[in-house]
Amino acid sequence: MPTPTSPPSDDNLIESFSSQPPSKEQFDDLTKKPEPKKKEEKPQFPQPTATYQTEVNHVIQGAGDSDKSYHQYIRKITLLAVFLMLISALAAGAIYVYNFAFNPLKIIQTALAKLENANSFSINATFAPTQEFGNASIRFDWQKSDLDFSRSQINLAKINDQAGHNLVIMYIFNTFDNYIQAYYSEIDSVDNQLKLVFPQISSLKSYNLILPVLKGQKWLHFKASEEEQDEGGIQISKDKERQLNEKFDDSIVVRSHERNFIKLGNKYNKIILGFDKEKLVEFIEEFKTLDLEIELKDINSLIKIVQSVESWNEDLIIILVDKETGNFHSISLSIPQIPKDALEAGVQESVSEESGVSAFANLLTDKISGLLEKPTSANLIYIGELIVSNFNTAPKSKRPSPVVESDELMLALNNDLPLLMQALILQMQGLQPEVDIYSPELFNTSPRDVLGETDTPP
Repeated sequence: MPTPTSPPSDDNLIESFSSQPPSKEQFDDLTKKPEPKKKEEKPQFPQPTATYQTEVNHVIQGAGDSDKSYHQYIRKITLLAVFLMLISALAAGAIYVYNFAFNPLKIIQTALAKLENANSFSINATFAPTQEFGNASIRFDWQKSDLDFSRSQINLAKINDQAGHNLVIMYIFNTFDNYIQAYYSEIDSVDNQLKLVFPQISSLKSYNLILPVLKGQKWLHFKASEEEQDEGGIQISKDKERQLNEKFDDSIVVRSHERNFIKLGNKYNKIILGFDKEKLVEFIEEFKTLDLEIELKDINSLIKIVQSVESWNEDLIIILVDKETGNFHSISLSIPQIPKDALEAGVQESVSEESGVSAFANLLTDKISGLLEKPTSANLIYIGELIVSNFNTAPKSKRPSPVVESDELMLALNNDLPLLMQALILQMQGLQPEVDIYSPELFNTSPRDVLGETDTPP
């Protein structure tokens, strides 16, 4: 096997070419161009198979499921929190509605607000009989409009416990005009007696003007003053009104609440109230801070009378509110027995000693004590009951006629006052002959329109 020969060096080739010409193979080797170097090929990595790709996707998909589960968990927590907040709000609302709907004071407050906002309503008030005023009652048809006429009627029957001794007073008014008329059952007897004692009284203009008013034949007309039109009641600030209301509410004690009290087939909320004596005194004390035409001694006298009563936490006020309409139906009032010495002291303090009317104070005390001398049960004195009806449907009144103008009457009184005083003094000396009863029926089941009538009563 031939031994490999190393390629000849340049020097050997030159030396060889110089001694002899190169052979064809040698010439081809010398002239042959070198082959270009092959580029290095980068290693080829195998592409991921389908199985590998699926595994990668599985890993990626697993990471997404974990993030999605986290957000779903947060969403559930949020929904639960919202649900709990909604339940809490509904529960709080239900508690508020329950307290508002069934809280006795709220029921009364709502009923009174409806009464205040009504366009009209009627009131019938009856009072416990007394010897001085007999059987007293009041009927009142109220109209909210400034132009519409409201009307009221006061009836006093069996005055001084005498049958046939009655007084009826009728009052018709709106914001601008007032009309008043009376009928006294003894007026004819008084008229005859006065004419016998003072024949000249028949010539007095004032007497001839007022007599038809007292016989129910004419109406005394007087204009409402501008002050009465502008004032519209006691003017106090909203803050002070709120403080007074809060003080009064704090003094009230709810003694019982019957939600389904039945009267004449109708259902009512029956609420019985009393008072906390100390808080009631605090409420009265608040009036000292108001700018009212009430002297401080009068407020102090009232406080002493309140403090003299052993307990105000009794069944003093009974209120009925209609279950169906929420309208105020009625209120019955009683008061505790007031010690006579405390009442006398209160009256004495209210009457100025400098005026020299201490005898009048004693008389007033006796009169008040006589009115309050018949306690019912548990030393309570029944005052009366007030019933409200005809919400927004109370009857309106017409402008009455004929009339006697108040300005004309006042001018005549100034001229006739001396002689008239003599006649009144004689009448007060006990002239009380028995006469027939006459009591105009303004408010019966089929009322006649007395406001349009001008005839003399029979």
